[in-house]
Amino acid sequence: MKSLDQLSELEAAALDAWKDVSGRAGLPRDGWSFTRLSKREDAEIARISHRVAHPDHDALTYKFQLRPVAAEGFAAEYHMQAKAHEAFPHSAELTLPRPAYLDADHQASLMTYMTGRPLSEYMRDACFDRVEQLRLLVLAGRWLDAYHRAGAPQEIAFQPAHTVAYYTGLRERILAGELRVAAKPLFLQGIDKIVSMAPEVAGQKTVTAAQHGDFHMRNLIFDGQRMAGIDISKDQHAPVGYDIAKILLDYTSILRGETDLRPGQVIPDDAMAAFFDGYRLVGPDDPGVAFLLFARILATLVHVPQKQKDRTDAKQRTLARLRPIAQNAYSSAAPGEAARAKPGIRLYLTSDSLKRARDGSHEICNAMREVGRRTGRDIVLSRNAPRHRQAADSTQMSLVHMAAPIGQKGLVYRRLYAGHFWRIERIAERWLWETARAEFVPDAIDAKPAARFFDSWQHRLYGAGAGQATRQGFIYMPLQGKLLTQRSFQSAAPVEMIEQTLAHTDQPIVATLHPTESYSDEESAALAELERRHDRFRIEPLAMTCALTTCDLVVTENSSAAFHAMFFGKPAVLFAGVDFHHICASVPDLGVAGAFDKAAQMRPDFAKYLYWFWKMNAIDIEDEDHVDKLIARFRTLGWEL
Repeated sequence: MKSLDQLSELEAAALDAWKDVSGRAGLPRDGWSFTRLSKREDAEIARISHRVAHPDHDALTYKFQLRPVAAEGFAAEYHMQAKAHEAFPHSAELTLPRPAYLDADHQASLMTYMTGRPLSEYMRDACFDRVEQLRLLVLAGRWLDAYHRAGAPQEIAFQPAHTVAYYTGLRERILAGELRVAAKPLFLQGIDKIVSMAPEVAGQKTVTAAQHGDFHMRNLIFDGQRMAGIDISKDQHAPVGYDIAKILLDYTSILRGETDLRPGQVIPDDAMAAFFDGYRLVGPDDPGVAFLLFARILATLVHVPQKQKDRTDAKQRTLARLRPIAQNAYSSAAPGEAARAKPGIRLYLTSDSLKRARDGSHEICNAMREVGRRTGRDIVLSRNAPRHRQAADSTQMSLVHMAAPIGQKGLVYRRLYAGHFWRIERIAERWLWETARAEFVPDAIDAKPAARFFDSWQHRLYGAGAGQATRQGFIYMPLQGKLLTQRSFQSAAPVEMIEQTLAHTDQPIVATLHPTESYSDEESAALAELERRHDRFRIEPLAMTCALTTCDLVVTENSSAAFHAMFFGKPAVLFAGVDFHHICASVPDLGVAGAFDKAAQMRPDFAKYLYWFWKMNAIDIEDEDHVDKLIARFRTLGWEL
């Protein structure tokens, strides 16, 4: 929970109102814990919901609205929820929250808390599991079927005239310059599409029922067994296609893409089949569903500001996801023309990375999913284990993290030591990468953007401490693995590196062991012997940030600590090849004496170098065009996308 001085106006008002609301509802006034569930706070609307829990009471959902001030409207929404709860056929699989208390004066309400997570999160977990996605769609269909059946369904003749009139009115305003919309030509094309469809569906039989009004994946709460619908927003009857179109487009725009669609189609065939396996009140050929799927695209796009600078990140994502679907839906291609199946892309991941990929927290996997959406490739995940590598199709496009690529079309990906910066390469040996072989020319870099970039990332990674670093007279030596072995990319084994550093310097050396390495008895004995023979050398469990803040120099084989040292203005001597060697003193290039002589004299421009290395020679996942850059990089490396 935030401290009182950190709360926004809405959060503070909700907590203050709780004192009265809980008392009026006959609940304990003290001892409650608050977990925020949702929040919207802008000039027009400010409302928030919390899960409130108490040791002596069942958990509740506490909703509070600061603005607009409309007590009657807030009360009407509460009574609408109560009406829906009473009518709904509750079961062990399907339910609605029960309204528990209304405080119209405070624009606050209490409902039973639905245990579980939004369906959107389950879908995100299954982003690489199509079978599980479709199973969840069946369950969503079952819930909506039960809701509509409880809402006095009636068969009617579908009449699209009101929708057509609304959008043709928008078209007149757009053409007159009174209304500005994103993707204007596409929006107008969509209006033409629904105008042309209207005569075909007008008068055909459909079903009307009590409308949910905001039926998307975040408004279904699932605990693995029971599905609960929340936040009903309409107190009216409407064709059932409105709710159906909302959730199916929500699913398709987030989890699928235009490459899964036949030309002229809005929702993939397998998604339609799954949803209507659960929803039986009407079928996928219902005229209202067919028409309103196309209209739903427009209903979403109309709320996206025309200018990118005016869009929130969420609105920008909405446009990026919907544009290709709309282009496919409003195209004039023959509706029966099937999309060609394309080979997938396989990602090989560690067990931890697999978990993060499936829960949506692995940024490169999220980016690859977007690559797959745009290029029509399934993204397939595999554990990077010997049996999976041995069974690999050598002709399949694949990506491996920081290890040898697999097969003819295998590539390697690696985060560049911090931030959201990544490289895609043909080989795992980073000292042979394109960047490693490229020439860094400081005079070719504009100093002002480089300085802004450096300052931003220095503060982002290390706060104010990096800019206040000192030199306290010692060498920091982060050790890696295989201390007794000289590998092909090294100029000396790590224990020899220690000896040579002692011979060419007179400062104390503080060495650290790598936290994920396991050192043999022989290696431990060699380090102990070095400590016994040299009083200037010692092993300490010193944190990297602390070491970089206070050391004079970093000496290492090719530890990433030498890269991070740049943010602290500290030079580095490298005994091995690496991709960021350009402004370091390299023993393989200069020899031991030459490298230490250079380190004592060099004053590199760290800001320009980091700008060149990250911004000009990497893919920044935070950039809007990162998916385009990934696709371009894959094509450069030989993938046919």
